Amino acid sequence: MLAGLDVHANLIQVSAISLSFCADYEEAKLNALLSVLHESYRMEIQYGLELLTIRHYNDQVLMEMCKGRHILLEQRSRTTAQMVLKTKASQL
Repeated sequence: MLAGLDVHANLIQVSAISLSFCADYEEAKLNALLSVLHESYRMEIQYGLELLTIRHYNDQVLMEMCKGRHILLEQRSRTTAQMVLKTKASQL
């Protein structure tokens, strides 16, 4: 569905009952996707977030980069960490 509407997901997390994904804010493409999804699914949408991707991370770097921001979603592999953060501007 995302590919059919030319929406690129930068991060996807799937559980048994939910799907979360991050995409760049391209208004026309996202509006088209949201209108299709709204017909069949309950959605929660958040704007003004930041996706942080760090390769070859360590805990000190992660703490420094996330300092003062709220982590909404986090994924880590052996070499890469990705976090969806509320940016400082969106916390006002």
